[in-house]
Amino acid sequence: MRFDKRTWQEAVRILRFGIVGLGGFVVDAAVLAVMVHGLGANPYVGRAVSVPIAIVFTFVCNRCWSFASLSQPTLGTAFASYVSTQGAGLLCNLAVYSAALLVIPSPFGALAIASATAMFVNYVGARFWAFRSYGSRSISER
Repeated sequence: MRFDKRTWQEAVRILRFGIVGLGGFVVDAAVLAVMVHGLGANPYVGRAVSVPIAIVFTFVCNRCWSFASLSQPTLGTAFASYVSTQGAGLLCNLAVYSAALLVIPSPFGALAIASATAMFVNYVGARFWAFRSYGSRSISER
């Protein structure tokens, strides 16, 4: 099976988005650990600090790397759209996690299913809402 240029570029974006998401998870976990274990904050306060930092991190990385080949909306418009898609992804994650726990006895299994589902929602939102193209440029043109 041969991929055309546009399919290949989209596959690269998806891979980059996944790598950025993993980096965002690490940033989120590291800030949470510092807040809880280093500063003695409770886990909810820790998450209130770690989530926004992780969202800003993933926004910058996705804008500059994952979706860099697209002609994007302004920084403010893209950021507002990105935050809304992250919120939708979080709600999706929580809903799928709660439903999966009814069927799957392992919270880690439920988390895996919820995270995969939310990643799909977040990618679609990021690609077609936050970083929607206003005329594509090839990766080599960046």
